Amino acid sequence: MLKQWFETEWASYYGPTGPGNAEKDLLAYSGRGKLPTGVVAYLGDELCGIMALKAESIATHPHLSPWVAAGLVAPHHRRNGIGSRLLIAVEGLAKCVGYSCSYSGTSPAASLLERSNWRFRERISYDGEDVFIYEKKTNNADILIEISLYPKNAEPLYIGVYRYITIGCLKSYNQRWTSKSKFD
Repeated sequence: MLKQWFETEWASYYGPTGPGNAEKDLLAYSGRGKLPTGVVAYLGDELCGIMALKAESIATHPHLSPWVAAGLVAPHHRRNGIGSRLLIAVEGLAKCVGYSCSYSGTSPAASLLERSNWRFRERISYDGEDVFIYEKKTNNADILIEISLYPKNAEPLYIGVYRYITIGCLKSYNQRWTSKSKFD
């Protein structure tokens, strides 16, 4: 499922004529304790989103790291706060592996980053597109405060660190967002 999402959402990169390999990137995001790594969100038993933290993203900016990237929420789950929760989880991962600042290059998700207190850094032309680069300094207090402010959903949203994928099937994950774990 995730492979299909990537190939559909970013067809010019992951599609049949694009330079990317969705399966390879998704497998890379299954790292634990090192970059790249990723998180997935489930609403009940339904996979509804993914986001990654990786060492490199924008080739013109190799001096910046790590990068929040590959953020994707299923279309019918958008505008429900799932992207924000994934973003906070990835910010927490960055802090856990020793980074005090993260970066993101985006066009479509600029409003999500701005609502999440990311600071606009610069606008560049990259691969023929306008891309906005943002940064966020993170400390533990920011993460704890932001997590505690989320409204309760009728159905629990689980966000887990993603370890192993076989073309769209999540096989194991270990970090949970709520006190009751579905990831054990």
